[in-house]
Amino acid sequence: MLFTLIKNELIKLMKKSKTWIVFALFAAFIAVTIFAQYRSDKNMRVWSSPEKQLEMAQDNLNYYNEELELNKDTDVNPEYITYLQEAIENSKAQIENCETCTKYFQHFGACYKAEP
Repeated sequence: MLFTLIKNELIKLMKKSKTWIVFALFAAFIAVTIFAQYRSDKNMRVWSSPEKQLEMAQDNLNYYNEELELNKDTDVNPEYITYLQEAIENSKAQIENCETCTKYFQHFGACYKAEP
């Protein structure tokens, strides 16, 4: 008796077009969410790879060196020059660290290759 009532209510519910629209919207939402997570994961793998970290550290070092050369002979705040010199030292240390990590991962094969 109860099973028959539930079955009849489900049949009535499935005949309504509004139900199918809600199902379709829910499925589309799930598909968009899955795709967004996939793209986010792919992007995270690329940006957190040792090769990309090394590239970004070298770009930072180049920027700081250029900035220091541009501002060395001008009337810039001396604290800014000191900041740039410290940033250059930190970038060099970061590059050393990234190179060490890259060599370690390549030696032991533990490094995953990031998808382009």
